[in-house]
Amino acid sequence: GGAHNLYVDEIQGHLYTCGAHGSLGLLNGSYIFDIRNFPATLKLAGVYTPNPSPLRTRFAVHDIVTQSYTRAEQIDLLGVPNENATELLVIAVSSNEQTFDLVNVTDVSDAATLQNFRVREGGAYYHQAWFTSDKHFIVLNDEDRPRIRRFLSANTIAKLHWIPNQGLRLIEVQQLRAPWPTNMHNVYVHSNR
Repeated sequence: GGAHNLYVDEIQGHLYTCGAHGSLGLLNGSYIFDIRNFPATLKLAGVYTPNPSPLRTRFAVHDIVTQSYTRAEQIDLLGVPNENATELLVIAVSSNEQTFDLVNVTDVSDAATLQNFRVREGGAYYHQAWFTSDKHFIVLNDEDRPRIRRFLSANTIAKLHWIPNQGLRLIEVQQLRAPWPTNMHNVYVHSNR
């Protein structure tokens, strides 16, 4: 089989596939494997499939990234009320071509979509996301935006935050715009730079 992309959550010991096909069949979502005992064993631990949304017509997962939050980080960084905080929270941001999906993958056997998110100024191909090292922000990448928007290539900075009566949500904070015509394919953050 094959996959377009792989992501490894080293803390949880999970490997996420994107655009995978093969003996398990074609999947528009992500197969999640337990790799804690790899190479001795490789176990399918869960499957994430984007839920239908009026915000998109395609459902393929192009890329995925995860971040873990302790109980204290949920309260301090995300604004989660004490009574809603859990011992550990693992969040994924899935880039699904036409939306970014916020997904609770704390239990990978029961991955749950929390939000389908689109940037304020639209977008063409939601390609990739990356958390800052301090877990405060998420950089969202739309690789086709320069061809369809009035400004040059831009990345969206979002924050993960608790909203009463809604739960955790991605909130758009800022646009970073390149001063030259470019197509930003992937964005990674190292030491918050």
